[in-house]
Amino acid sequence: MNMNFVQKIRSRGCAWFFVFLMCGCFSAQGMELAGRRMFWAHQVPWMRPDNASFMIQNYYNFPLLERPTGQYRQDVRNEIQAAMRQGFTGFSVDVIQEKTGVTFESAYADLLEAARGLDFCVALCLDGKPDAETTARQIHQMVQRFKQHPNFPCVEGKAVIFTYVYLARSVEQWQAIRTHLKALGSDCYLVANLDSGYAVCSHEKIEAYAPTFDAFYAFSLNGLDRVDIRDKVALFQRVARARGKPYVASLSPGYYGAWLNGRNDYYQPHYGFDQLHRLFMQVDPTQQTWMHATTWNDYDETSLCPMIFTPANAEIVAAYADHFMGRPTLHSTPRLYLAYPDRKSVV
Repeated sequence: MNMNFVQKIRSRGCAWFFVFLMCGCFSAQGMELAGRRMFWAHQVPWMRPDNASFMIQNYYNFPLLERPTGQYRQDVRNEIQAAMRQGFTGFSVDVIQEKTGVTFESAYADLLEAARGLDFCVALCLDGKPDAETTARQIHQMVQRFKQHPNFPCVEGKAVIFTYVYLARSVEQWQAIRTHLKALGSDCYLVANLDSGYAVCSHEKIEAYAPTFDAFYAFSLNGLDRVDIRDKVALFQRVARARGKPYVASLSPGYYGAWLNGRNDYYQPHYGFDQLHRLFMQVDPTQQTWMHATTWNDYDETSLCPMIFTPANAEIVAAYADHFMGRPTLHSTPRLYLAYPDRKSVV
């Protein structure tokens, strides 16, 4: 046997094995979303499909989801499929970072695994505010744990990470977090929440934070800062064009939960369907490829999944999704929806 030939086969075999290994690594890095149109919903994992009565004393509305099967993973999968029927293509799941660890990371893992085999992404959304080094270490650990999962979202290989708490940190703190991440060998596609509450989020402030994030949205555009919603969205769109940082079109019906005990009655009411529709009218599908809704299942605050006393919200959001995604609408004939003063909606 020609030993030179054998040596060539061995060397080429090693080379092809290396190429195969590298291709396998890259193809297994979650679900690539670059250039893909997405409709996200914020999901809170403490509201479980098998326990809709949790915090029942705090709210009056209840979800119309499938009856629990007794198998938690199947119940979660059923909920994901309900969200898909409503037009959503991904969840941003709230995980709470603390100095001692990440609360609801295991619940996030259950959601991610329940989505396996479905065309649906499950992203992390960072809540809480530990120090920069702890934050970066926890992000790195979660990305390393989940990045191989086929439903874990990424953009150009970088893990998609939404944020709930963003402006509560300084620019310097976010710069430090990203520096620590790079030192750990990680990077992420960071989606900043530029919801400023009662404070005015000026053009100068957004410009200062812009180098720290990759895309941005607003968890709740509710006008509490006394800036007209149309002006705020126009500002976001100007920054997006100037900086090349995508604005994730943001929808929220306002806040209509937890009124029974007055615990969270400082949020702005939703004005029937008006708040949600005003925000949708600012969406430009030619400019925005991602859209985000607040929230899917926070029954204690505001939820867009099918609910007993607000069933119309789910159908309205599904129609918005069809328009944004460029699909035919579900209903071929007009639908009439009514909202009345006690903040309920009917079909």
